[in-house]
Amino acid sequence: MYQRIFVPVDDSATSALALAEACKLAKEVGAAVRMVHVVDLAQFGWGGAEFLDAAELQGSIRQAGEQVLSQARVRAEALGVAPEAAIIESWGDRIASVIMDDAGKWGQICW
Repeated sequence: MYQRIFVPVDDSATSALALAEACKLAKEVGAAVRMVHVVDLAQFGWGGAEFLDAAELQGSIRQAGEQVLSQARVRAEALGVAPEAAIIESWGDRIASVIMDDAGKWGQICW
């Protein structure tokens, strides 16, 4: 049946429910789980606000993304699943496209 389950995560309640269902299914069928969280760094990469440190803000965005992914990993492991997890950096791309590209690479799927 299912061999791989790809789960984009964020810090919403809906995402937590989706992750729980994905873990339940993965456990039942023995599927691998990959969780991803996308951080968009472009919003602070173009300058224009000289009083802001763009690199520091981007670092904070990455750190927040790592925290979201870490919390999702803890939830998945509590449900008996050891997921693969990754932060994906975007530079102003459509988030849905970034997610689909990563899912395709992971599953060897051509969209």
